[in-house]
Amino acid sequence: MTRDELSAVFGKTPREAVDWLRSKELATSWSYRDIYGEAHRRTFTVAKVMKLDLLADIHASLTDALEDGVGFDEWKKRLRPTLAAKGWYGRTEVVNPETGEVKTITVSSRRLRTIYETNIRSAYNHGRRLHQLSSPSMEYWMYVSALLPTTRPTHRAMHGRVYPRSHPFWEANYPPNGYNCRCKVRAYSKEMIRRRDLRVTEDDDYETIADPGFTHPPSEGLANVWDRKILDAPSDIRKLAKIEKDLSDLYDGAFDRDERLRQILLDHKPDFVYAPTIEPPISYRIRQKAIFYKQSTTIDQIRHEAGHHLDNLAGFPSAGLYNYALLDRSRWTKSESIADDLARYSDDVYFQDLFYLTSGGAVGEQTRRDTYANKFRIHAEIFANFFMYHIADDTEKLGLIERYFPSTWPRFLQLIDRIKANEEL
Repeated sequence: MTRDELSAVFGKTPREAVDWLRSKELATSWSYRDIYGEAHRRTFTVAKVMKLDLLADIHASLTDALEDGVGFDEWKKRLRPTLAAKGWYGRTEVVNPETGEVKTITVSSRRLRTIYETNIRSAYNHGRRLHQLSSPSMEYWMYVSALLPTTRPTHRAMHGRVYPRSHPFWEANYPPNGYNCRCKVRAYSKEMIRRRDLRVTEDDDYETIADPGFTHPPSEGLANVWDRKILDAPSDIRKLAKIEKDLSDLYDGAFDRDERLRQILLDHKPDFVYAPTIEPPISYRIRQKAIFYKQSTTIDQIRHEAGHHLDNLAGFPSAGLYNYALLDRSRWTKSESIADDLARYSDDVYFQDLFYLTSGGAVGEQTRRDTYANKFRIHAEIFANFFMYHIADDTEKLGLIERYFPSTWPRFLQLIDRIKANEEL
């Protein structure tokens, strides 16, 4: 099964955003004011596009751009020949079919950018809400404005305002709140609110800052979209589609022990990519920031590969672990019962791997090719394995790790604290 075939069932990251934009019904409109509220959420429209086939072309191009991570300039370059061929580029006359009114408009980069920014940002905000902001622990949302020279004064005034997630403010003002609005929402738990000393607005008085047509609650309607797509998938890829959903669900629940790490790993969730020829059967690739798999996997494997992802996101702080590990290894003596301790966990390849790589093969079972045990791989694997046992709170194995890695383990915990304190993640 090819990646393209799997992508026919599941869009590329962010999936929820792509699914939401793709699911919108097409509706021609003379003015953006023609479609309000809930209808605005359910429909895709571009003012002054009165031909349904042209609207469908624009809608498809935006969905593809979102799915493939295409920026505005490339999207415009791809779409412009279609717009020109159908008479909707440059100066053009548009006829209102209901009134017969003829209006000359200019379809320029500025108008196209508004179309692009509004739809892409709406989809991202919707997908982020379904995927990242709805964790039960994230009970508070902060309104975050772009604070640009073009930012609306009303939006600027709301920057940093925190409301409970259930507050009616969000039904009226969940961004985007107008065309070219770049506002977003950031989620916080009670502990994060306390630690940052943030003020929460609890009263019911609030201002509606959304432009006409943008006042509506974010959709809940696509929560089960993956299940529907699995049922509709061709039989030859239905099984793989189900595996991908299960892996994603497993990932979502794998980090509950540490709220901050969970937030980071969900905010920057990697893609899952089916690759039947990879070895081992699950791995993480740095450049793609993706977890590749060829079959169903376990929560330990997910946590290990997520450790690599976290290391990547933070700029590879694991590089500092290598010399600490060498120091700890130099202190190991023959009198220590490392082999006996490892034998108790002969079924745990990650635990064996940790000692095998660190010792240069002196202890532990060989779980990697010899070419794998280079300096970079050692510190990266130490970090990923430490992270796996840390997030699982495996007290027995953590006890052995603290015993045999008395310098490396505290250093790892320091790195984790730094990552958690990084507000950019």
